[in-house]
Amino acid sequence: GKFTYKPEVNAKSKEIGGSRSQKELVYNPRGQAARAKAAAKVEAKHRQECTFKPKVNNHLGRGSGGAATTTRRPGSYADGLDEKEAWRQRERAEAEVKELEQC
Repeated sequence: GKFTYKPEVNAKSKEIGGSRSQKELVYNPRGQAARAKAAAKVEAKHRQECTFKPKVNNHLGRGSGGAATTTRRPGSYADGLDEKEAWRQRERAEAEVKELEQC
């Protein structure tokens, strides 16, 4: 082979890595699955709590470019959406930590 160097792995590292392959350790499919499951759980909770779906008149509020034009004001509805998204990200991160602790 081209590379002859073989690193020495101490006992603790062998214990942590167990019998998993290098590919499993690098790509961590169990961790990815746990994160995906946690994200899905948070998303489902969000969908259950946030049932409001506004009906929007597409022909109103359009400028000459055809796209809807809006002006953001402090304390506006859009600011509330930003806060809700931040909350969702915190919830997702907390759920992810709990899932990873179980692995």
